[in-house]
Amino acid sequence: MLNILNNFYISESDYGPYLGADGYCMAEDVPVTLKIKGFVNVTSGDLNALKVAIARQGPISVAIDASHKSLSFYSSGVYFEPQCNSTPEGLDHAVLAVGYGEIQGQ
Repeated sequence: MLNILNNFYISESDYGPYLGADGYCMAEDVPVTLKIKGFVNVTSGDLNALKVAIARQGPISVAIDASHKSLSFYSSGVYFEPQCNSTPEGLDHAVLAVGYGEIQGQ
């Protein structure tokens, strides 16, 4: 997985760090590094299916509820919000799942 991230995906150094504020796009002159060749549907809420898709297909785009203040302070690791709204109406932000596992039991 690390090989995929290092060789095919644009890094923080290409875009700049996450600032948590409005700004301008820093990726104007970044060359295309990867073309999407297909996709896999993963059943909402099926964590095992998500793990399998990440392991077999690589990074997976997922939607999350980003309306909570807790996301404003997120910097790394596992993000968990107990009040997360996982209904289609509550999902308002796209993120990339690049791996899975546990950090301190979560």
